[in-house]
Amino acid sequence: MKKNLFSILILALVLVNLVLNVVMIFSVLPAAKKTNKMVTQICSILDIELAPDEEETQKVSMDKLAVYELSEGETMTMNFKGGEDGKSHYLVTAVSISMNTESDGYKKYGETISEKESIIKGEVSNIVSQYTMEEYQVDAAGIRSEIVKGLQEMFESDFIVDVTFSEPIYQ
Repeated sequence: MKKNLFSILILALVLVNLVLNVVMIFSVLPAAKKTNKMVTQICSILDIELAPDEEETQKVSMDKLAVYELSEGETMTMNFKGGEDGKSHYLVTAVSISMNTESDGYKKYGETISEKESIIKGEVSNIVSQYTMEEYQVDAAGIRSEIVKGLQEMFESDFIVDVTFSEPIYQ
């Protein structure tokens, strides 16, 4: 008699467990799918914003790149926007730009890019000064991408494909 009572009790617990699992599947699974969809959308948005920098430089092979160092490798000192600490911060770095030699813009501006060096420096400095030192530390690649876009708009051409900061020092 005791065995039958335990068997009935175990059977009842198994049925209760089965019912609770079914309820859980129908209540939790849709919420998990919605969360998964939202995370996927956020990841795709981030990839869209970050990927163009990498793709743009990968589209141009190394033999088609020309590199011009602003101020012949001398460093530039640029101000950051004031941060939360209220102190002035600076970026000291050598800046070089990479250009696609097969672009029409390179044929027009590439050989005489040294004549435009002062306005290029001004554009780089203006864009860097829009960011705080903390923002630079977090997203230096995004700032460099913004500089490339600014230079492309300034020259009305996409022959400039990358900007490089050599040995940046910020304080």
